[in-house]
Amino acid sequence: MSARTPVRVAVIGAGLAGAAFALRLAQRASDAAQITLIERSAWPRAKVCGCCLNEGAVQCLEQLGFGEWCRDAGVVVDRVLLCSATGRATIAKRPGLAILRSDLDEMLVSEAVSLGVRFEPRTSAAIVEDYDWGGNRGGMKAGARGARDGDRSPRSLRLRTQAGDRVIDADVVVAADGLGGASCGADPAFAERVDADGRFGVGCVIDAAAVEPARMPGDGEIAMYVAPHAYVGLVRLRDGRVNLAAAVDVAWARDLGGPAAAVGQTLRIAGGPVISPEALQLRGTSRLTRSRRRVASRGVLLLGDSAGYVEPFTGEGMAWALAGAMQLAELVGSAIGAGERGKLWRDELGIAWQNWHQSHIRSRQRSCALIKPLLRSPLVTRASVWSLAHVPLVSPTVSRLARHLERPYFEANETIAHHAGARSPDNSRSNDDARLVTPATRVTT
Repeated sequence: MSARTPVRVAVIGAGLAGAAFALRLAQRASDAAQITLIERSAWPRAKVCGCCLNEGAVQCLEQLGFGEWCRDAGVVVDRVLLCSATGRATIAKRPGLAILRSDLDEMLVSEAVSLGVRFEPRTSAAIVEDYDWGGNRGGMKAGARGARDGDRSPRSLRLRTQAGDRVIDADVVVAADGLGGASCGADPAFAERVDADGRFGVGCVIDAAAVEPARMPGDGEIAMYVAPHAYVGLVRLRDGRVNLAAAVDVAWARDLGGPAAAVGQTLRIAGGPVISPEALQLRGTSRLTRSRRRVASRGVLLLGDSAGYVEPFTGEGMAWALAGAMQLAELVGSAIGAGERGKLWRDELGIAWQNWHQSHIRSRQRSCALIKPLLRSPLVTRASVWSLAHVPLVSPTVSRLARHLERPYFEANETIAHHAGARSPDNSRSNDDARLVTPATRVTT
């Protein structure tokens, strides 16, 4: 094993959260080479995702400089068609965009690399437990907003590639490696609770020719097909293909013979299109709904799905990831400006991230959890769809609720830095400095 390599910020996971964080930090840092972005998969790669960006997510991408690219690559979606065995109803929503997730991740990573970020695909990372770190193996006390765990850094990461293993020492580690967050799973400070009844996710992109034409999702429409044990979302992409994403009960899929059978049965129950089984080349996730009490401890900050997730509906997950990435980049960027190498971590950084995540992300996740009965109970689903279609006051009320959930995270007349507090003038960049003229050349490996 080679000698340890020091870095200032190591980001584990090049998905939406990790890539957006690395890019935003690179835009405001004086030396983007101090950022290392680690991804276990070959690059580029497919991703299970609903592909729908709500208004809050689009706002974040505009601040990253990707507004024009998103409008060119995406399709505007402004309503949800909710379908069940007993009928269908339309819910208006704030305009958003449907963009193929793998394209979006690829462009974010490419732009980060063009600014100097070191990108290491096909590399797995695990946080090395350091029993002497601050004399406190458990980190900050769970649930204590003002708890302290010692102003100590760096943290060590063991990187594993086909060429062999090596260790890097990072002043700050941002774990954005998705559901389950395996990189920090051994740390008791990040103990995770997984919903025993949680569904798992599946998804794929389907050629339009494989979808029954008469029931193809309409332009600007997210078609949601709800059955007692699953729901399936369909949306048309810019190139005419259809993105499919579903949440399915584990036991039900097993009883039917697999995820493809469960997706097909759900579409049949809810009156959806017939899709040829050969077209359902599904990729899967682990159980979706999970939570952690802590998202910061001893030099490690959790971001995106790794920090906790609630079964999604129309794109909230990507908005949580992007808003969190933007905010955390401001916090870490400020710490870089104020801290010397090897001593970047401070308790205040972890506490600020824990508090912001609690008030801005978890609060919205709790609101999304209230939708769960609509998607799980056949009686509630039937009553809801009927009411939306036949009771005049119900549809506008639900639309207002949907628009409230999808509202932007930052006011139009304020910058994200207002949420982060003061930042170092020597190492900050304005939003104008962060504009993109054109996305960078794509990274492949």
